[in-house]
Amino acid sequence: SNLYLDRPLVLFGRYSKGTPRMAFRAAGRAAGVECDMIFDLGLDRDAATDDKDIRRSWAEQKMYYLIGRYSRDRDPLILKEMRDTAATYGITIPYEKDL
Repeated sequence: SNLYLDRPLVLFGRYSKGTPRMAFRAAGRAAGVECDMIFDLGLDRDAATDDKDIRRSWAEQKMYYLIGRYSRDRDPLILKEMRDTAATYGITIPYEKDL
């Protein structure tokens, strides 16, 4: 996703109880331009707990990423990863009948 499209950046992960702050780096490329940003989060105010919608949203985004890769490469390992992701997160594979 493009970080500049007025959509929230949501992170999903774990950290040790009592950790007050976390920093992370996001790096990517857009239209051939390399981007690199550092984010500093105060976990006491920014962190949510156990949101199943975050996991599902992540899995759906991953699925669309894998569909893009599969449409370019037609690698059976990518198709297997799509099916494994769908089974693990209880989501359907968009365009499955076309695969």
